[in-house]
Parts: sequence; structure tokens; C-alpha cells
Amino acid sequence: SLALKGLKAELDETKLQGDINIKRISPLDIEFGLGVDKLNADRYLPPKTDAKPVTPEAAAVSAATGLPVDTLRAIKIKGDFVMGQLTISNAKLSDMELSIRADKGDIKLAPAKAKLYQGSYLGDIHLDAKGKLPKLTMNTKLSGVEIEPLLNDVVGSANAKGKANINLAVSSSGADINTLRGKLAGKGDILIEKGTLIGVDVKGVLHQVEIMIETKNFGTPDPGEKTEFDTLTATLDIHNGIIDNHDLLMLGSGFNVTGKGMLLNLHDETWKYTLVAKADATRVKQGEKTFNIGGHEVPIKCKGKIADKKCKPDVEAIAATIVKKAVVDKLFEEIGIKNKSPSPQETTKPATETAPEQQQTQPKDPVKELQDKVIKDVFDKLF
Repeated sequence: SLALKGLKAELDETKLQGDINIKRISPLDIEFGLGVDKLNADRYLPPKTDAKPVTPEAAAVSAATGLPVDTLRAIKIKGDFVMGQLTISNAKLSDMELSIRADKGDIKLAPAKAKLYQGSYLGDIHLDAKGKLPKLTMNTKLSGVEIEPLLNDVVGSANAKGKANINLAVSSSGADINTLRGKLAGKGDILIEKGTLIGVDVKGVLHQVEIMIETKNFGTPDPGEKTEFDTLTATLDIHNGIIDNHDLLMLGSGFNVTGKGMLLNLHDETWKYTLVAKADATRVKQGEKTFNIGGHEVPIKCKGKIADKKCKPDVEAIAATIVKKAVVDKLFEEIGIKNKSPSPQETTKPATETAPEQQQTQPKDPVKELQDKVIKDVFDKLF
């Protein structure tokens, strides 16, 4: 055995001190209490891969699952570790605390604590390597973490801002990190406050679509640049490495968004998700015209690699809404009720009628032709 008390060491920018008691080298039996001022783990880790561990227990799982199962069963560890500053996967953590206990394949890291990006992290992990395949259970809690700087550091770009509160309780089994990720299962929930979604202006898209509906002039909305919102909530259902969500709710000034679908496939980092946006009733002025806005839902479909941020308004659903409104307007007219919200064509109609010859030379809007055909077919059946 080897006991080192009052140990002090220095490597590069890192200073370490504490006590180590190595009872046996092979298989390893060790006790320790160590403190480190700061460490850039990226300097000593293999080149970065797509899977980037950020929290302490995620890094520990990655390291532990790289060891043979026989080794995990044989080692015995009792240690406590504190660190002032840690950089891992370019994420910046501080005031980190970690306790580890390992005996006969029963490995526990609890508690694991750290501060990061104006928020805090609390986690625990249990790796059971006593059976044929290691079994993992993990609980993670992130509170008040600023999303934008975290994503900028870890991913290189940010598609969201705001304070995130995330809870995860997951489990898996497997002898390596890829198998564990592919079999991951569990539950989670998300709350983001005072946030911004980058890549689509939900309220702007809604206003464009509503004006299309009012004018019956169909086109492709400009997705815009960003959406500011008050809160975003969602629960997560995780099964075999696929994260589903069916109750996303984003509340913003003058609009709300719901969402459901496959939020993330951990196997290939893709998603297939549908957002449905709805504007509150209001009036919007565009040029010299004023439009009634509100009451129409606009689906926005997201699919492909999640890093590509490909989210587009569902133009087919928008066209169907336009046709539906045209039918309702025609129905009001047929039963003798004038629509309270005359269309801009009516409000801007010239005082004198156009000559029949001139009317025949005017080209028809293709969408209006479709509307007219649908309206005629509907009323032929109704009346």
C-alpha cells in the first residue's frame, strides 16, 4: 500500500492537493480526498466527437464504460473530489463537488454538483456492472442555466436563448457509450423562461399568413429570424434513444405555440416535429389597409438533422385554411348575412364597374380559381 498525505502537485495550469491512500494497485483499491483549483479536461481527452459530455456524471459514464466489465467489478474506490473551475467539451463549470463509491461492480457517483452559466447542476449516477451487461440509472437537474452561452461554447452556435430548468431521470444498459445512448429510456421535463427561439419569427409568420387569408392571395411566408417568448414548457418521453414530446407549449405576447412529435433521435441526431402557432385576435395595418388578425392555426414542420434547423410553414395547410374561409364567406352571402370583416378587395373596390371587355382580359389568380371551384362544388351539393 502507499499513503500520500498532504500531497501537492502541479501540471500545466492545474494545482492539486489532498490525501491519497492506494491500498492495492491491481485490482485497484484506493481512497482519496482531493482538491483541484482548475482543469481544462479537453487538453487531455481524445479528439472531440459528436457526443459531447458536459456534466460531470456524463463524463464519468463515458470514462467508466470505456473499461472492461471485469475491471469495473474488480475495482474498489472511495473518494471525494472538489474543483474550482472545470472546462469539458468547452463548457465552463465552477465550484464542482463529486463523490464516488465503487465496490464489486456497484459504482455510484452521488452527489455531483456544479455551477454553470449563471445556473446550477445537481446529479447522481448508478452504474451496476455486477451482471452480464452494465445497467445505468441517472438523474440530472439543471436550474436557471443560460442557454445561449452554453450552446455557443459546446456546439459553436446557439439557436435559443433564455433560462433553462431541465429535469431528467433515465436508464439504459450496455457495455459502451453508444449502446447506452441507443437504449436510453426515461422521463424528463423542460421549462425555459424569457427566451428567444432563433430561426423562425412565429408572430411574424402568423401575421403574414393571416393577411394571406384575408386577401385570399396565397404565397410562401418568410420564416423570419427569431421569436421572443415568455415561457416554454414540455415533458419528455424517452424510449430506445428516441426523445418524444406531445405537450410543448410556448406562450408569448400575442401568440402561442404547441408542439408534438419526435424531438430528437439520438441514433442519427434528427427530428420530425410539428409546431402549431396561433395568433391572438388583433388588427394589423399594412400600408393603407387594416386587417383582422387572429383565430387561425399555422402548422410549422421541422425535420432532418436537428443542427440544420430546417423548420418551414406548412403551405398546404395554409392553403386549406384559405379555401375554408372562402367557403364560410360565401355561405354568409348565400344566407343573407354580410361578413363583419369585408375583404380588402371589397374595401378597395373602385366606384365605377369595369367594362365587361376589360374584365375578360384580367388573368385569374390560380388560388382564387381553386377557391371558386371548391365553393361551387360545395354549394352545388348544399343547395
